[in-house]
Amino acid sequence: MSCEADQPYAHDEWNKSTIKSGMTLSNDNRTVSFSTGGWKNLKGTLKMDSSEGGRYHFRIKIESHENSGSNSLMIGICEHNNNSTSVYSNSGNNCVYNLREGGIWVRGTENKTYGEKMQTGDILGIIIDFDEKKLVFQKNEKVFRTAWSNFTGIFVLSCDLNYKNDRVTIM
Repeated sequence: MSCEADQPYAHDEWNKSTIKSGMTLSNDNRTVSFSTGGWKNLKGTLKMDSSEGGRYHFRIKIESHENSGSNSLMIGICEHNNNSTSVYSNSGNNCVYNLREGGIWVRGTENKTYGEKMQTGDILGIIIDFDEKKLVFQKNEKVFRTAWSNFTGIFVLSCDLNYKNDRVTIM
């Protein structure tokens, strides 16, 4: 799978209709800040339909995250109509990266041995190739192996926040 997308980076923003209490959007809805604790999810606005093919490449900067204890942050994609409070443990069509452990969750199943831990200042890349039906994650441009394959549906970016003072930006 090529690490190149059809366009340099896909443009998206966090969907203000999906924010929960304790979340604040800024920077043209590209930055979300979390002031409380407990799992809460928000989604992006760009709907990506696998039946239309194409490639998408997103970069998300971890502006602030305390990566300790059980504090975790999960970022990836889910079906656009997934209304779970936290997508990562949901058995629906989803794949998210666990920044605390460097693992992934696919359709609610955990794999701890996928990538590397991430922290404040790191950039998470998400490359979705609907032509090859594959998704890979990156850490600071380092590409990991395929995280998910043979998936279909209509997807959006997904971010599960858990710890107060978490802040991430879609670049």
